[in-house]
Amino acid sequence: MSKSISKIGLFCLHLFAVGVALYTIVQGKTGYYAVDTFDPGLASGKWAVRFLLFSLSMTPLQTFIRWNQASRFRKPSGLWSFGFALLHIVYYFQEAGFNWGALFQTGFLVQGLIGFLILAALAITSNRWAMRRLKKNWKRLHRLVYLAGGVVTIHALLAISMSKKMLIRDPQAVYELPIYLALLVLLLLARIPLVIRAFHRVQRETADPIPIQIFSGKKAGDEIQVRYLDFGENGSRQVRAANPREEKEGAAGPQPPERIAR
Repeated sequence: MSKSISKIGLFCLHLFAVGVALYTIVQGKTGYYAVDTFDPGLASGKWAVRFLLFSLSMTPLQTFIRWNQASRFRKPSGLWSFGFALLHIVYYFQEAGFNWGALFQTGFLVQGLIGFLILAALAITSNRWAMRRLKKNWKRLHRLVYLAGGVVTIHALLAISMSKKMLIRDPQAVYELPIYLALLVLLLLARIPLVIRAFHRVQRETADPIPIQIFSGKKAGDEIQVRYLDFGENGSRQVRAANPREEKEGAAGPQPPERIAR
């Protein structure tokens, strides 16, 4: 059931991304002196940041709320982030008259290029062949996604603050991009082992164990054993013979087995 729901979610994710990309390409028109117009370059850049943050949020969701299907959305959303970043680069060169030298004139443009190159490396190696070839280095390489998140988000903030034209074309970005930066910081904090252990400790101490009944047989008169579903040290679910809350309070262990009355 959960796998079918995740497949529907993946279909909706791809459908939404394709719709946004088509809208950006069809509705957008760019020009160096255009002011009051939809800017496909800015829109594609912001969508690259949004999809990247969505991809980075999948691991914390899997860690903290135990949504195991979240990992299935990580790779597709990351690839869409690269796709919108590529579209962003194309629109920039189109507006700059394909002047490659202009890319190195300001620091935030160089920073954006670095973020794009990281996303490109991650997209190219997001396959089983690359995993087999790179072995342990594959994980090390894909940890750069957190660096890419910081680089592209700060690139967007600097672009808005240093370019009056971008500020005029998209005034809402002044309030929108700091929210993305704050969200990125929270996602990075959620990856710290100390934070994860503290969360699981609080979860273990506050969550009430769930009583479950385990039948030793199928006939009348068979025993019912009461067990308790509780959180373990790493946040995983585990079955205990006695209620941990009662053990802490010095209460007796589990109740004696009952008989099934039929």
